[in-house]
Amino acid sequence: MKKFLSAILFFAAVLASAAGLQVSVDRDTVPENEVFYFTMEFEGSIDGPISLPELSGGDWLTNIRRNGVSILNGKRVNTLSVGIRGTAPGTLVIPAFKVKIDGREEQTQKIEVKVVPLSEMQVNDRAGGSATRLSDAVFGELTLPDKRQTYYVGEAIPMRVTVLALSELQPRLNRLPELTGTSDLVSRSYQWPDGRTSNFAEPDIRQTVQNGKRFIRFDFDTVMRPLKPGKIEPKASLTLSVALPDEQRSRPSFGFGFGFPFSDVEYTTYKVETSSPGAIEIKSLPPAPKDAVNLGLLGRWTLTGGFDRKEAKAGEALSFFLELKGSGTIETLSAPKLAFENMRVFPPEVQKDKPGEIRISYAVVPLKAGEFSKTMKFATFDPATGSYAVHELDLRLPVAPNDLPMTPGYSTGEAAPLSGEAAPAAADPVQSAQHLHRTSPGKTVPLPLIRHALPPAAAIVLLAAIAALVIELAARRKHRMQNDPEFRRVRLLKKEVPKLIARLKNTRSEEEFLQLLSVSVHPLLAEALRLPPGATPSEITAKIEDPALKAFLESVQAAEFMPAAARHKLFSKENVELLSAGLRKYAALFLLFVLAVFPAGAAEKPGAFEQGGAAFAAGDYPAAIRHYREALNDRAPSPHILYNLGEAAYRLGDLPLAKGYFERAHRLAPLDPVITEDLRQVNTALKLPEYDGGAVGRYRDALRPDWYLMIAATALAVLAVAGAVRRKLPPLLTRTALLCAAAVFVLASTAMYFQMHTTYRPERAVVLGSSLELRSLPAASSGSVVAVVSGGSDARILDRNGDFVRIGVNGQDGWVPAEKVMPIF
Repeated sequence: MKKFLSAILFFAAVLASAAGLQVSVDRDTVPENEVFYFTMEFEGSIDGPISLPELSGGDWLTNIRRNGVSILNGKRVNTLSVGIRGTAPGTLVIPAFKVKIDGREEQTQKIEVKVVPLSEMQVNDRAGGSATRLSDAVFGELTLPDKRQTYYVGEAIPMRVTVLALSELQPRLNRLPELTGTSDLVSRSYQWPDGRTSNFAEPDIRQTVQNGKRFIRFDFDTVMRPLKPGKIEPKASLTLSVALPDEQRSRPSFGFGFGFPFSDVEYTTYKVETSSPGAIEIKSLPPAPKDAVNLGLLGRWTLTGGFDRKEAKAGEALSFFLELKGSGTIETLSAPKLAFENMRVFPPEVQKDKPGEIRISYAVVPLKAGEFSKTMKFATFDPATGSYAVHELDLRLPVAPNDLPMTPGYSTGEAAPLSGEAAPAAADPVQSAQHLHRTSPGKTVPLPLIRHALPPAAAIVLLAAIAALVIELAARRKHRMQNDPEFRRVRLLKKEVPKLIARLKNTRSEEEFLQLLSVSVHPLLAEALRLPPGATPSEITAKIEDPALKAFLESVQAAEFMPAAARHKLFSKENVELLSAGLRKYAALFLLFVLAVFPAGAAEKPGAFEQGGAAFAAGDYPAAIRHYREALNDRAPSPHILYNLGEAAYRLGDLPLAKGYFERAHRLAPLDPVITEDLRQVNTALKLPEYDGGAVGRYRDALRPDWYLMIAATALAVLAVAGAVRRKLPPLLTRTALLCAAAVFVLASTAMYFQMHTTYRPERAVVLGSSLELRSLPAASSGSVVAVVSGGSDARILDRNGDFVRIGVNGQDGWVPAEKVMPIF
């Protein structure tokens, strides 16, 4: 019995000693580098700062603190929680330390927390009732769907990254997989439905059952191409967010996949390392057959082709095509240059509109009549057999003579003569007027066109809006003066108050001052206070809220009963200022500030221009081009200087360069007939089609987009002013003006929009040189040749990478040196 009582007393003493300070942690087992909380519960308040002990294998996170208050058994209990991060696996010991609470010293208890690697965390499977490690609950693998371990350089290698996670963990994807060991491979680019571009196709996410457990499965597919032979061993990693068991405070009630934006579940980031499919051997391609044209394709392909007509005439264009169908790597396609005897063959155009189908088209012009016959061989590499497949085409085409005369330089293959050499003495006036040399620099045109036209256009619209606002306000004020008594009262006050204040300040005697108060000030105050006509001074004074002004007016009422000395005190400077301040509150102030900035283009160097003219006159066209380039200001070029540059290049025989300068000059001076005709002649000499935008396009391009912007701004200004003066004009005239201005505004804005997206788009360029190879990579000798385009072709700049640009020409795109193309703007 004595032992029992002693035990009870002992536990009571322990509880009594521990009642002052209790410590705990929110978890006994925590993942490595995860944050958990050390909590102290105590009654009273802590004296001074707490000296926290050093932790072996962990860190105190004093910036993460939580304070709280609770009521337990009628007593107020304070809580203080501090974050701790376990930095190394093992047992993290939080030693006991002393804390002063309300002047007494308390000591905490030692606590031990088990820190384990995140992959070793135990996860409970609710369906099976068993516990498993996180590394066994979330795992992945990298597989090769083709089940092959040997590939060739350039061949597509399909890869799939698969990750499975227990559905109990509510996994969500943080980012796409990252591949390692693939430095010598390039990946295919995929376009997702939301517009994003990625190296992986859109993932397939679904539920699956494996070994009786429910998993969420993520599948990511991609295709890689090796660039050189050797061995590779790719691996993948994927970052997921998972909800560990003691963090699952609530569960979303919908779906799975990329996240739950409205869920309050706290997630832990977990990186999954996938298994490797093993070493992959990359072999070099064997040499292609010498008697066949190598198309660069890998895979199984069938080839057909021929001319689009069974018969042809000399000088008339037709098409030669190659059609390939099958499966394999299409990125390595190299459209070859073809040469047919007695035929002019233009650069190819490649179409890849449908999966597994490729069409290569060539424009061909027979030069002589006769029977064309040729057998051609084309080679594609088949990785399944490790050899080239050779496709033969037997070409037969009868070419009949043409009754029409042949055009020099087009149908015969001869060089087109320059206009200056070909123009005879009896040439027609239009032809003889071409190729004039401009002797003055002319006016500059600041670039970009729209940005430099915006300030004056905005000034026109702003001034018109101000004018319309002033006219509208004047009309409304006149209307209110005629129909609104309250408005008339306000206008009267604003008009009379300044005059009355001036009269008060100019009074010279108390009699004049008192008379002005009774005759003018009292009626004006009655109007301001909206009192009925004939209101007495007492009624006016009762409505005044300012104490000083109210006391003064009450004194004025008793002025006639005051002695002369007291009445004289009313007429003081202080009282005049007090009365003026009371009246001045009805004054108004309006301020209007307008600022317009008109940019000015920089002038060219006159000395360089004169030197260019002298060199041109002497026939030294390279020197003329050099001096004219010095005189040209690229930010505000002159159409005259651009025309002279084009003319010098034309006389040198560099037609693509001449076209580039003529095109720029034409876009800056579209109404100049000489520039237009010279551009047409250069296009004809280059065998290039003229721009054909139809009748609408030709009329639209008669003006520049900045001119259309000014027209639209003027129409908008007319709309504003016409709307403001509508009351003074006949209704029919007003409606007509508004409709015409609105139509002009819509037409000008539409023309400007389409010009900026077609003929004046910033990425327009001209290909320089006689021909240009488009390559698949941004390097002079790397990558395959995608296509060959002729000089002078219209191009579109798609991308830039150092000294190289990616351009699109005739449906083909590839990388070329930046100096090989001339941007129009």
